[in-house]
Order: sequence, then C-alpha cells, then structure tokens
Amino acid sequence: MSTDDGATWQYKLLLDERNQVSYPDGVEAEDGFLYITYDRERGCGKKNLEEIYSEAREILYAKITEEDILKGKISNNGSELKCIVSKLGKFIN
Repeated sequence: MSTDDGATWQYKLLLDERNQVSYPDGVEAEDGFLYITYDRERGCGKKNLEEIYSEAREILYAKITEEDILKGKISNNGSELKCIVSKLGKFIN
C-alpha cells in the first residue's frame, strides 16, 4: 500500500505464498474491504488432460482491509486469504 500516490510502496501483505499465483485484480467495496481475485496453477502449456488435472487450476479471492496491509498480516475478524471461488474438476459426459 502506498501513502504517497504510488511513489513508494511501504506496506505489504502476502496474499498467497504458493508458486504459480498470478493475475491479481482488486476492488474496494462499500463495506470497506478490499476484494482481490487471482488464479493459481492455471495449467498452461500442458500436453494432455492428465497433466492439466495435476495442477490446482483454481480461482481464488482474498478479503482484506487497509489495516491488514499496514500490519503485514490478517488482523481483522472479517478478513480471509486463499478462498477458492472455482476449481477445475473432472466431468464425465
């Protein structure tokens, strides 16, 4: 989080420490929480379904506050990290 219009970024909160996490997008909602969506292990570049299913293939969200970012950890009762929105499953026709 920046307090000088983006010149520096002093405050940080790691949303997900795992590998292959990318494409974050966020919004500040009327309830004061910051909602950030991102994906993990998309499975890009895989050669077959077996390889694709070996990846998490998840879309997740984090619900945090500015206070959480200032402290560098979850400190609000309503905040949460690594919440799964969608996960690729095996479907049978």
